[in-house]
Amino acid sequence: MTLDSTSIFTTASSSDSRTPCIWLEDTHVTLLSKGSCYANNRQILFLSALDGRNSRGYDYLLFRTTIAEGKKPRPVTLYDENWFELLHNKSTGKPYLGEPRFDIHNHDGDSDPPSKSENEADDPNSEDETKPITDKGKQRAESSSDDKSD
Repeated sequence: MTLDSTSIFTTASSSDSRTPCIWLEDTHVTLLSKGSCYANNRQILFLSALDGRNSRGYDYLLFRTTIAEGKKPRPVTLYDENWFELLHNKSTGKPYLGEPRFDIHNHDGDSDPPSKSENEADDPNSEDETKPITDKGKQRAESSSDDKSD
């Protein structure tokens, strides 16, 4: 029997299903697109590697439930636009994907609206803001001088 790249994976748990781990780079577990609905999820808390409560040695995200739900915060990550529990292998110190957490999407916020410059780039009918507005300035100056002549 020869070893190939798929046989290197180890199982994440001792279950009989023997699901291969999806290992993550610890620098990628907190990546969220700025302004995305995922980044605007108010139940997600960033926990720095420097925080005294963090024993993992890398930054990660915590999903905090409401007090009424009474569940303790869980480390999570966004992978392929879906939330997953973020598990940690103590012997290697590496993070890997746990169970999908589709319920976390219920707390995703709205995406930030695109910036004005992005809208203008997409809209061929939009006017160029860099065009000088000299005529309006002249009209203001003329109207203000007319008002003072009374």
